[in-house]
Amino acid sequence: MAFEPRQQALLASVRDRDTMRRMRQQDPDGLRQLLQDYAARVQWSLRREFRTLSETDVDEALNAAALSAWRASAAFDERKGTVRAWFYVIARHAALGIVRRELRQQKNVEVMSPNLAGLEAPSRRRVSAGAASSQFIAALRRCVERLPRLQRSIIEADLEAPDEVAAAAELALRFSTSKNAVYVSRSAARKALKRCLLSSGHGLPQETAVEQAEELCDEI
Repeated sequence: MAFEPRQQALLASVRDRDTMRRMRQQDPDGLRQLLQDYAARVQWSLRREFRTLSETDVDEALNAAALSAWRASAAFDERKGTVRAWFYVIARHAALGIVRRELRQQKNVEVMSPNLAGLEAPSRRRVSAGAASSQFIAALRRCVERLPRLQRSIIEADLEAPDEVAAAAELALRFSTSKNAVYVSRSAARKALKRCLLSSGHGLPQETAVEQAEELCDEI
């Protein structure tokens, strides 16, 4: 049975009120209805506006938005807009946070080691600058995950630090170690990251990446 546009709008409005009522009551069915009605549309809008974000990033933004909407459901005011618009604003804010985080991480990677700054996605792939940046960040994340625990923790702290490199004294206290251990671990981690990135094809041909990475590491 087909409905006229006005009827469809009325039914959507009734559905939205029920969704928000359930969410205010902390009923999981309310969140399920919100995602069922608007998740696909919000994802499409995010992909259109933030073209450099990967599918994983879009999913992360949507998940963060769902959690924020759940927590802030009591603040929704239907007089100021629709549920769809409200949810998209939340998702857009989450996506902007991801973009800022990746830009900050990219900036911090360049500061961490002069040799890392020159690593880029291979030109033979002919990808856009935005896509190359996203691929580099993704490769960096994979390489960081492979580091030993202390090295990984130090590099992650450096990437998140507003001053680009976390203070050794603070890290030593946080990880119950010495400042010297932090310096040594950071140096070893940077060399390992460079080898990993080069062996992944960022900046050098795949067949010679590891050998040339070793030579570069000796120069640090």
